[in-house]
Parts: sequence; structure tokens; C-alpha cells
Amino acid sequence: MPRQKTEVAERWAEIEKYATIKHLKKQLTRKARRQRLSDATWRTYRYWLGKFIPFTQKNPDQLIEDALKDNEETENLLIDFKNFCIDQGLDENVAINGTHGAVRGFYRHNNINTQNWKTPFHTERKVGQIDDSNPLFLRNGSKKKLILNRDLLREFQSKLNYRDQMIMDCLISTGLDDGDLLKLNVDFVRNQREPRLFLNGSRSKTLVPIRVFFSLTASKKLRDYVSKERSKAIDGDPLFVINNAERKKEFRKRYGRAYQIEDLDKLPNDTRLSPNSLAINFRSATLSMGIYIPERQQSPLRPKRLRKVFESACTHAGIDRDLRDLFMGHTGNQSKTYQGKSREELEFYYEMVEPKITIQVDEESDEIDRLHEELKKAQEVKSDRIDKLEIKSDRIDELEKRLDKIDLEEATLHKLGISEKKLINAIKEKVQDDELDKLMTETEKLRKQYNKIAFDID
Repeated sequence: MPRQKTEVAERWAEIEKYATIKHLKKQLTRKARRQRLSDATWRTYRYWLGKFIPFTQKNPDQLIEDALKDNEETENLLIDFKNFCIDQGLDENVAINGTHGAVRGFYRHNNINTQNWKTPFHTERKVGQIDDSNPLFLRNGSKKKLILNRDLLREFQSKLNYRDQMIMDCLISTGLDDGDLLKLNVDFVRNQREPRLFLNGSRSKTLVPIRVFFSLTASKKLRDYVSKERSKAIDGDPLFVINNAERKKEFRKRYGRAYQIEDLDKLPNDTRLSPNSLAINFRSATLSMGIYIPERQQSPLRPKRLRKVFESACTHAGIDRDLRDLFMGHTGNQSKTYQGKSREELEFYYEMVEPKITIQVDEESDEIDRLHEELKKAQEVKSDRIDKLEIKSDRIDELEKRLDKIDLEEATLHKLGISEKKLINAIKEKVQDDELDKLMTETEKLRKQYNKIAFDID
């Protein structure tokens, strides 16, 4: 381990021995939703207190004693520390969040009244300006609608590796937090048979219910990834693990030197990909697109922002807010009506959103066009058959009327006592033989035509 990190770890080990730090940890655990302190929360406190305590040149217990004596002076101490962080090059908003978040929390959880401490106003976020220059949705002038900026997202996706391309599809198609997505295991994919993968669980941080689908594209890619890249993994293994390049970086962090071939046995194996590593990869891909990102500023194509694509798509699709919160696991007034709906019902609503979040639409559009063309041809064939049947029906009606007339005339003749033979002889006397033959031929043809049409219809 590098010397600097060793010193930081040793310093924090000493800090954790103080009663006020132990009390802080107990309070955070007690007030947590699951009464379990998350690693991410404790890392935040360690980071900021690890800076603040050396800055004050006092130990934690002394800081609390001073705050009990002079509350206002302690608030001034936070202001000085915030300004110190900014002078050291830290973003002003980050410094405000740290000092009036974790550091202030240290005092509050040790029974110091901080209600009257003023929190500075945040400055305009530069990351917002960068985001505006790289919009994820564009206005479609002809239809006056917002559509996904597919050109931007396709270019970005082309700069990612195979694994991260799938993660990008998953973030956009589900709205999952990257931390929740990366906590999935291999069995999540292997144990499902429906075309769309379905997550029915809860957020790891808040325990808020979440029920959402993965798009057809993302589901297919995930199944291919598991069959090719994670075929040897058991069901409980992480779904997304670090690649060889990332394993070597982890080796350098752990041992403080570059990886050598003889260190193969020391390389971390099947280590779960972390949100921080994913963010670094996304940032590198964004920079390779030629997008300028100021130092210490977030990338406009960061995982957290891509998650918002799904949220916007739900709004554009007219999805109810309560249902959207259930899809994304938002803390809010999730309707019990939606929580009680079946998978099939939820999938019906999800299908309304899916077209608006599909990045690679070429193949799917071709398939849709092909199906539409087949349907159009089938409808034309059906229409032709209907037209022919209608023509046949008209001809049958005409023939039936003519035959009915013949039957009526025959019946009339029988009533008059005139036999068919006498009728023919009478007709012969009035017409020539060739005319009579023509008349008989037409009559026979008419009967055959009627019988054929009636047979076809039956």
C-alpha cells in the first residue's frame, strides 16, 4: 500500500478510538432505514472528518467540548474549513455539501444544536452548463415532440467496451441507480425465461420497492454476455466484474507498484465492478468524443444522468407519476394500486416507454417495417378475396332470380297443362333450329356457372 494511504489509514484508526466518533457511528446506524450503516455513508464521514480534524489540530472529543462552550465559534470554524477547501481547489458546492453535511452531522449526532447554523447558498452548477451543451433529448421540429438524442448516445456507446455498453443500455432502459444495477448477480439473468428481464426488489439504500423491466435489447445483450463472458460463474457471483486492465489498476492500488507477469496469482479475481470505476470509464469515453470536461467537474454522460433518461421518457409517454416512482424506486407516495399490479399489467405500461428509450433503433425499425409490410400484404390479399366473394355473391343473387323466374314459368305452364315436350315443339315452330340450339346452350352454361359458384362458396 502506498505510504500516503498508509498514513491516512493509521491516522483514521487513531481517530476512531475517540468516544465521540464511536457515538457518531452508533447514531448513524440507529437512524439508518435498515439500522445498518452503509459503507458509502461511512466513507463520506471518514473523508470529510479525515480532513476537518487535522485542520482544527484538535481531537474529536475536544471539538465537541468546544462546541458546548461556544456554539457560534464552532459555526465559524466550519466556515473557515469550507473556505480552506475552496482555496485548495475544491469545487465550492462540493465544499458546502461536505462541511454542512458530514462535518455538521458529526456535531449534530453528538447532541450539538446546529439548527441556527446558516448553510451557504450553492452557486450555479457548472455541470448544469455542460449538460445543457450535450442534451439527451432534442426537439423534433416537424412533430413538435422531444426525441432521444440517439446520435450522441450511439457515438458515446461506440467508445465503451463491451461490458460497459450493456451497462449503459441497462441504465437507460430501467432508470436503475448504478449502485443497484452493479449489485445484481448472475442468477438474475439465468433464472428468467421471459423475453424482458424483470427486477422485483427494493433499493439497497432506501429499501423502497422497485419493479422494472429491462428492454428487449438490454435483456438480449445481458443473456449473451452471461453465456459468453460469465459462463463459468456460479449463480451467486457478481454479474458485472472488472476486466483485466481494471484488475491491474486494483493491483497497483493495493501493492503500490505496477503489475508484473509473476504477480498473476495476486490479481483480484471476479471482483465486482464499482460505481466509481464505471464513472471513470464513462468519463474517459466522453473525453474521447472530444467533449471538454473541466477539471473536477462531472461528465455530461455520467451514469447518474443516464438514469434520468428513463425518468424523462416516462413523462413523455404519459406514465403516471406513482407508476414511474415504482419503476425507478423513488422515495415518494408510491400508489398501492400499482404495487399490487401483476407483471403482465406493468409490462403493458413499460411497453409504452420502451420505444422512447431505445438507442439502436435501426434493426428494430427494419423488423417493424418488415412486419408492417407483411401485414399490409395480408390485408391486401384479404381485401381481394372479399371483393371476389362480393362479386360472386352478386352473380349468385342474379342467377337465383333468373332461375326463380324459370321455375315460376315452368310451374305456370304445368298448371296450364302444357308439357315440356309440347313447349319445345311450340318454340320450334316459332324459332329457327340454330336459334333454339343457341338458347339451350346458354341455359346449360348458366346452370353450370351457378353450380360452380355455389360450390366455391360452400
